[in-house]
Amino acid sequence: MAKRFDRNPKLTYPPECKELNEELSKDELVKRLKMLAKAFQDLGQDENNEYKELALYLASEFFMDHSSKDVRLLVACCIADIFRVFAPEAPYTETEHLKEIFLFLTEQLRGLSDPDSPSFRRYFYLLENLAWVKSFNICLELEDNQDILNGLFKMMFEIVSDKHSTKVIGFMLDVMCPLLTEADIVSQELLDIILACILEPFKTQRRAAYNLARDLIRRSSSAIEPYVQTFFSNALMLGKTSESDLSDRLLDLIQELNGIAPSILIGVLPQLEFKLKSADESERMSATRLLAKMFSEPNSDLAMLHKPLWSCFVGRFYDIDINIRRLCTQASQEFIVNHPELVQDVSGSIGIGEHLRHRQHDSDENVRMDVVQAIVGASKRALANVTDDLLECVKERTLDKKFKIRKEALVGLGQIYKCCCEANGSDLERLTWVRNKVLHAYYHNAVDDKVLVERILNTSLVPYSLEPAERMKRLYLLYTNLDKHAIKALQEIFRTQFGLRNLVRTVLDIHQKGESEEVNQMLSAKVVQLSRFLSEPTKAQEHLKKFVGMIRDDMKMRGNLLKLVTPGCSCKKAEDYVKEIIRKLGNPVPNNFLYTNVKQLLERIAPVMIDGSAVMALASHIREIMENKDGSEMDSHSASGSDDSLESGMNLLLMLSNVYQSCFHSEDVYRCLLVFVKSEVDSISDIALQVFKNVGVSMEQMFPAIHSILLPILQKMAKSGTPKQAKHALRCIDAMCKSKDEIFRQLYEHLKQNMKHDSPNFLTSLVGIGHLSSLRPSLFVSSTEDLVNTFIKPELLSKDRTIGRKSNESWCQEHLVSEETLAKIQGLKLMVRWLLGCRTAGNKASSTFRLLYTMILCEGDLMEQGNINKAEMARLRLQAGCCMLKLAQEPIFADAIRLEQFETMALLVNDPCYEVRVQFVQKLHKGLLALRLPLQYMGVLCLGALDPLKERRAIVKQMFVANVTRRREYLKQNLTANSNKIFTLLPDYVLPYAIHLLAHDPDYTTYDDINALKGIKDCLTFMLDPLLTKNENISFNFYKKMFESIKQRKDVQCVMSDEANKKLYAICDLALTLISAKSSHFSQTEFAAEPVLPKRLYTEPDLARPNTTVYLPSEFLTGQASKAKKLAAVSSSSAKASEIKKKTTSAVLHDSTKVRSRIESLDSSISSNPSSPVSSTKSSPHGLSERNRTSLSNKLHSARAISKAQGGGKTFSPNDDIERYKRGNSNSRGESSEEDVESSSLSHRTGKKSAKSTSGSKKSAAMANQPAVLAKKKKPSSIASSGSATRTGKTTQSKILDFVKRASTRGKGRSESLDRTSSADSSVKPASTDFEDEEEMEADEEVEENEEVVEESEVESEEDEKEKKEAASSRRRASASNSQSSSRTSTQGKKASATVSKKQTNVRVTTKKAISDGNKASKKKGNSTEAASLKRQRDSSQESSSLPSSSVKRPKSRNLSNGTSDGEEDESSGSGKRGKTTALPSAVLRRRKGVLAIKRREGAAARAAQKYADFEVPVGIITPKKKR
Repeated sequence: MAKRFDRNPKLTYPPECKELNEELSKDELVKRLKMLAKAFQDLGQDENNEYKELALYLASEFFMDHSSKDVRLLVACCIADIFRVFAPEAPYTETEHLKEIFLFLTEQLRGLSDPDSPSFRRYFYLLENLAWVKSFNICLELEDNQDILNGLFKMMFEIVSDKHSTKVIGFMLDVMCPLLTEADIVSQELLDIILACILEPFKTQRRAAYNLARDLIRRSSSAIEPYVQTFFSNALMLGKTSESDLSDRLLDLIQELNGIAPSILIGVLPQLEFKLKSADESERMSATRLLAKMFSEPNSDLAMLHKPLWSCFVGRFYDIDINIRRLCTQASQEFIVNHPELVQDVSGSIGIGEHLRHRQHDSDENVRMDVVQAIVGASKRALANVTDDLLECVKERTLDKKFKIRKEALVGLGQIYKCCCEANGSDLERLTWVRNKVLHAYYHNAVDDKVLVERILNTSLVPYSLEPAERMKRLYLLYTNLDKHAIKALQEIFRTQFGLRNLVRTVLDIHQKGESEEVNQMLSAKVVQLSRFLSEPTKAQEHLKKFVGMIRDDMKMRGNLLKLVTPGCSCKKAEDYVKEIIRKLGNPVPNNFLYTNVKQLLERIAPVMIDGSAVMALASHIREIMENKDGSEMDSHSASGSDDSLESGMNLLLMLSNVYQSCFHSEDVYRCLLVFVKSEVDSISDIALQVFKNVGVSMEQMFPAIHSILLPILQKMAKSGTPKQAKHALRCIDAMCKSKDEIFRQLYEHLKQNMKHDSPNFLTSLVGIGHLSSLRPSLFVSSTEDLVNTFIKPELLSKDRTIGRKSNESWCQEHLVSEETLAKIQGLKLMVRWLLGCRTAGNKASSTFRLLYTMILCEGDLMEQGNINKAEMARLRLQAGCCMLKLAQEPIFADAIRLEQFETMALLVNDPCYEVRVQFVQKLHKGLLALRLPLQYMGVLCLGALDPLKERRAIVKQMFVANVTRRREYLKQNLTANSNKIFTLLPDYVLPYAIHLLAHDPDYTTYDDINALKGIKDCLTFMLDPLLTKNENISFNFYKKMFESIKQRKDVQCVMSDEANKKLYAICDLALTLISAKSSHFSQTEFAAEPVLPKRLYTEPDLARPNTTVYLPSEFLTGQASKAKKLAAVSSSSAKASEIKKKTTSAVLHDSTKVRSRIESLDSSISSNPSSPVSSTKSSPHGLSERNRTSLSNKLHSARAISKAQGGGKTFSPNDDIERYKRGNSNSRGESSEEDVESSSLSHRTGKKSAKSTSGSKKSAAMANQPAVLAKKKKPSSIASSGSATRTGKTTQSKILDFVKRASTRGKGRSESLDRTSSADSSVKPASTDFEDEEEMEADEEVEENEEVVEESEVESEEDEKEKKEAASSRRRASASNSQSSSRTSTQGKKASATVSKKQTNVRVTTKKAISDGNKASKKKGNSTEAASLKRQRDSSQESSSLPSSSVKRPKSRNLSNGTSDGEEDESSGSGKRGKTTALPSAVLRRRKGVLAIKRREGAAARAAQKYADFEVPVGIITPKKKR
């Protein structure tokens, strides 16, 4: 602490300085201190010894703690000089004393804070003295110096301000810098004081302190670098955050230090890689934001110095967190502007550009938006740094699925284009595609896109704020550089705006009619139409209704709106009118939807680009270009004065003349057009004539001088100009002149005189006469008819006067076409124009259609003499087809075209010549889109599916989709249309026409032609896809009824041809198959009305004979096609299912009784004649052979199974072939083969061919399941029951139908039919060897069974009774299982379940009784072998029932129709592998067979019942025995 001295110490003072003591007054003390301070200032370092005590006295407590700041200041100055005088050894040696002195000096330096203070000069002296002497460096030798240094630095940063001069700042730095550079250590607290000043809020609120700290760090960077690195290492790597108050602001510090002294961070930045890879999203976000700023700063070379860190940073473009990816994409703009070298790949590392290209496909829409904004922002700042690949990213985003991204991309491209045009730089060449891309967006279906394109056109591509001359130059530059698609879009923009103006003008006209219910309805209809041109039409309707109400009440608003839509409104006034109207709609806030919708409407109708002055400027600009073809007066980016650019400019005028006719009513504009008419370039002259035709209606009254000049020019062109000039000249005369009949007569006579082959104006005459006949039919129809009949047809078209040039090309340019061919083309056009002129004479067209048809049929060479080359033939047949299309647009001529003529014309869609296909389809599409051609012609487009080029197929399909959309939209907008007319407009009714056309395809020769059907399938798919897509009113039953209705009719074109009608039916089946594949997407509700078919194509339906036959080959009946076939069969035969069921039930029960009685008689016959050989085929006394008896036995089992199934609620499948069933009924001898019935049944059930027959015994006939179950359930493997039938792939349903047929055939042929069936079945060989081992096992069992039969022949009758009881018990268990399964699987409801149970009970009783009768008959024979056989059969049945149904396999069957086992059959057929069985006595063998027949009946019934319990598909099974 400071020393204490006596009040009046005896000290040595410098000369002229008075003594200092504590008794002096303040003023005196100050006065003496000033003298002392001045003396110390003058002292040198050699004069210091005598003043040591004085120095100690001045540093005493009295002076340093004095209440007067002047005293303290003067003392501080003296002490500072003492340090200077006594340097390098200060007179103060005590540590505590020195500390107090430096704290005192620090406190005095605070006076520097006020530069305006009177004492500031002494404070500045104090600072300067301390800085020069570096007095504070003494503190570095003190052990406890941190308080001094911290206080000094903190004080400096607190007092510094913008008022301080650079000298003051410099001395402050001189004081502080040595303390950092010469210190042994820089404490963390001192470092925090310095670093805190480069962060917020110092950086913005206390800029002087920030600058001082920045300069201090820069001057001492090398000294503090290790301490800074240690600080960041501890914080970043070790997580030591408690050592510093700035630990939570590390990344901000790194950013600021990087801008101040990057060298300090050389060892720090690599540590950020761990932050970039942190699992904490906030840490990754902070690190990414920091590095993005550091890497993107101007003149930063960190990316090159820290390549690993750069690679890690760009990896964040693919971060899982959306916000981090957005941060990277947003920072890309600065990279592109400041570091274009980083956009491309950098030393093996992928550049920013590649990462942006990946992010433009990001799943998050905000990331994609940021990519667009970054590239657009960089392009507006530095387009030269933006690569073409990056601009391509913006181009791709114009097709984004989100409108806001499309909007950002399109608006951005427009702004970039506008900036380049204003800069007039070379970069404009890179952006030529921008014009096209922006206008291509007008093809989007959304109204928002169309409104956006119109806005960009008026604000960026051709800014409406420019002066007319400059604006038209921009428009000319735009139009002459557009592709054809963009030109069409621009034309559509002007046409839409024109239509909207007319619609608004109509609304205003309706207002003039007053207020009434009718007026309100008319206004509502117009509001609905207007709303379709705005975003969200449904919501816009309400706001437009409100706006219409405002117009009614506000006369001024209505007047402004009327002026806005009146032709001739100038652009400046239009802008003012819009502002006036919008001002009354409220503030433009987001929730003011009225403002938004009305503003959008006004933007679309306001003519802010084109007015009279603009048209004049454009015409003058084109005239200047034509007169100065060198283009010297044009800017470097304007189109040159070439003919192509001039033609484009004229086309622009022509487009505007269609929309802005009133803007052309100016003498200056007309004079410019006269110059264009007189041009030597034919194309320019032709377009000028078309412009005159559009705008010259009132020229004769308003500008007679121009009219008098133009008329002679037009007459001359009509006589001797080119064909196009003559055509347009005649149309101009018709539009401009009121008294034109006399002019036309003169022209007609002159042209008729030149109607000679050798006339130089022959083509012009043909064109002129044709147009005159069309324009004035009342004057020239008769004369032209004579000309057609006497010259055009017999002389021009029917004779080849010259031989064409040799060429094998399929097409050629027009200038290479011969004069004669051109004349023939014009002759065809002349006939068409003549016919169009006499529209009421439809009977005159038949000969013309025959001629056109013949020309197409002859491929263009009408005479077929080979004088015309292929290219000219292609032009002639194309022209013939186009002429037919032109005539077909008139209803009177459309009806006159015969079907074969129409079909031949349609084949031009598949013409071998590419140009013929393209141009014919374009003509066809144009007529269809205008709703001029009948709906029948829309079906022609389906042939486009056969085009060999994929691109053409896609284009034709787009045309078909456009026509479907056009017709549906037309029907929506015209809700009051005549209901009878809907069949000619609804696109779905194109299908009957297309089917008829495809049925007459010349490549489709037979109805089962597979290759042709494949092409037809493509055509049908080509049409059905657009019809079924996005059709909310679609109904499967509508299409189904339509195709089924066609199948009930015949082709009018060839009624008597079965083959032709079968082709028609096969195509209908194919169409049903295709729509069935998509039936799950359709509404299954019934269609209210029956489809209406064209009577011109189809006869009346034959409802008496339903056509349910499927005519498709089996190749088309797979997959979904089988489902379609089943659905068709279900629909066609469901009405007959009940009747079939009733007939079958009665027939089966009746037949069962007869079969049972015949078996009993047969048993009696066998008993009476035991010596009868088993293998004999001789008939029994009852007329039945053994084989027939066994077959009838099997029929009995089948009948019982059927009866049982019917009693259980089962029904026949309605998928059976009804026609074959009828033929089976009508065959009294029962000769319909089982294979036919089987094939029919399977084809209806599965749509496939019947499976190949396999060897085995006949299945037990069983009840067919319901169609829905059959469609869903997988058909289980079945094992056929014993009987005479072979093992085949037939379904039980087929067996049922077969048995129904045979049961219905009563009479003499029954036994013969059964014989044939049995013998045919027994002759079928096995098709599979899966069970050969089981067959061998069964053969061994047969040998043992024969031995057991001999031994058991003497068994007592008590055993028979016992076995019968066991058999009955087995049957009861099977019946109970059947009853449980039926109740478990029934889906028909409680009522149906009760009925099923009752019927099953009845059938079980019948089955038991029949089996019991059979047992009694066998018992009478005394055959003791029955018990053994019954036991063996029961054991087999039990084993079968114990097996899972899904694991049952189909074994080799036993053929028991002739009493042989498997072994015997195999041996006789040569396919067996076992030896002969043991021979048995014939009587025993006969009795054994009778017993086995009865036992098999029992087993069949039990197994059928068990099978019904397991499956819902009826089958009869025999389960193989287990192997021993």
